[in-house]
Amino acid sequence: MPTPHVEEEVRIYRENLEELERGCRVEYYRAYGGRELIASIERILDKECGRDSYFIVFREGLLISPRVAIAAVARTERVKRRSKPIARKPSIELLLRILGERNISEVLKKIGSIDDGEKNIVVINCTGCVTNGLKSMLKSISPDEETMKNGLKGIARLCLEKETGYGDSGETLEDLEKLVISCGISLEFEE
Repeated sequence: MPTPHVEEEVRIYRENLEELERGCRVEYYRAYGGRELIASIERILDKECGRDSYFIVFREGLLISPRVAIAAVARTERVKRRSKPIARKPSIELLLRILGERNISEVLKKIGSIDDGEKNIVVINCTGCVTNGLKSMLKSISPDEETMKNGLKGIARLCLEKETGYGDSGETLEDLEKLVISCGISLEFEE
């Protein structure tokens, strides 16, 4: 039976999640690049939106759904309020919260964001700002359900690489979202 403290934490998390779902939008882009691309995105978002926007640069084949992105933002915001984040940059902290990892360089290597190549970029904007600079620099995309499922399967494989229980047996988008969200939550239990 959960303690009153745990119940209160869950209530606050759910309220925060609902607020973020209403107030944040998730945008998808495609581009070729590596470290320079990340630095450019960071500069543009910081200038146009401040620190309330997050982004992740994934190698081709990896992607997260809006639900996974917003759940990770909720956990990242919670960590910023309650304890000391692992990473200095909010977008890196977000990435750690998605994969449930502590090692920044290992995570960046796994998702291939710093290597040159085709990238999927996910921007989570929790302000009313308009990201014109990004829109002029990157190609906007609208991933279909199959692309989203394949991207989430890739994230699940990275997250569960040490476990043998994961297989690609026709999961629904919702099943994959729950699986990936549970990967990120594992980091919460270590703190």
